[in-house]
Amino acid sequence: LVLGVFGVVFIKETFLEISNDLDQKDFVKIESKKLNESMCTLEVAFYAIFWNDILKRLDLTSHLLQDPKIVLQTAINVLNSLLSFVQEIQNKYEE
Repeated sequence: LVLGVFGVVFIKETFLEISNDLDQKDFVKIESKKLNESMCTLEVAFYAIFWNDILKRLDLTSHLLQDPKIVLQTAINVLNSLLSFVQEIQNKYEE
């Protein structure tokens, strides 16, 4: 949850910087301002947290699978674990 919130803050700050950047074209500044404002919605916050959890798990799995000393059974277990996680998250999405 905390990482998801910090990610949203970072994205909002970036949009704000772009919208105030005098070197940017007007349409870019306007779009950045709109995107910054949309980051304040509950739906966007939910998606940021939702995707943060998924991407953290994918990153962890990727790092484990890139270990040159990984045993085949461990790789299979890691991938099965990822599959279970994605299925579980998919089922919880409706909630």
